[in-house]
Amino acid sequence: MYFLVNPAAGRGRGRKALERVKSVLAPGDILAISAGPGDCERLAREAAAAGQAAITVVSGDGTVGEVINGIAASGFQTALGVLPVGTGNDFAASLGIPTDLKRALAIARAGHIRRVDLGLLIRGDERRYFATTAGAGLSAVVARLAQGEADKAAGSPVTYIPALGRALLRFQPVEVEIAGEELIYRGKSLQASVSNCQTEGGFWLMPGARPDDGFLHLLILGDVPRWQRPWYVLQIIRGKGDNLAKAHRYRVQRVTLASPEALPFYLDGEFLPLAPGEKVEIQVEEGRLMAIAPQREASTRR
Repeated sequence: MYFLVNPAAGRGRGRKALERVKSVLAPGDILAISAGPGDCERLAREAAAAGQAAITVVSGDGTVGEVINGIAASGFQTALGVLPVGTGNDFAASLGIPTDLKRALAIARAGHIRRVDLGLLIRGDERRYFATTAGAGLSAVVARLAQGEADKAAGSPVTYIPALGRALLRFQPVEVEIAGEELIYRGKSLQASVSNCQTEGGFWLMPGARPDDGFLHLLILGDVPRWQRPWYVLQIIRGKGDNLAKAHRYRVQRVTLASPEALPFYLDGEFLPLAPGEKVEIQVEEGRLMAIAPQREASTRR
């Protein structure tokens, strides 16, 4: 097996996982270690080009996204396994891969392949695949703030709570235009998320979404009054909110997003702000990735 470890994942969990992986290496296993941001994509690209049948990444969702784009460079001929040691671990959870390293390793070694969807972000000439979420507005601000939280060492979604509280105070809804196959939204938006999984940052934003259903799942929060925002956010992160007047959910295969204002934006946890007037397109690539997952599908976090 080819293991690719990000020691910085989970603010300490990655380093601990690296030592555990070293202790269970079998003859013929290969261990590659990331030297910093972007290095996992390079290592994955090189491993895929060299003909590795699978890459098992030991990290969180951000590094999973890097590795997927490295695999993409060789036409998705290499499968992806995950030992989740990040903060949210949304992609692994969507596949039924537990955070218990011993059980996750057993799944990776079993090698059962499952075809799953990916999102594709088109931004000018750039194309980036993502496994979990592209988000604009409040969630992007939360992701940026959470990257600096000291308590992220716990590697828990609880990390996002303080960042969410500060973002609710700072961020104001932004004018956006969101267009899909059968929808056009124009107006102020507090949050827009396009998800491949039912959780984002460990919270249940898109109940029922699966990474093999052929769709991406769009959540739009409109111009929610300041006094209602905590209630809206509480309901949304609990997987509720279907009756909230300014919350809208859609299943889409393609959607475009633009704003006349500067727009906070992120992809698989990477902060990528959009310039005023910049338009991005997001679409689903059905069954694009070979993922190593349990034979019995499980969407509940364990």
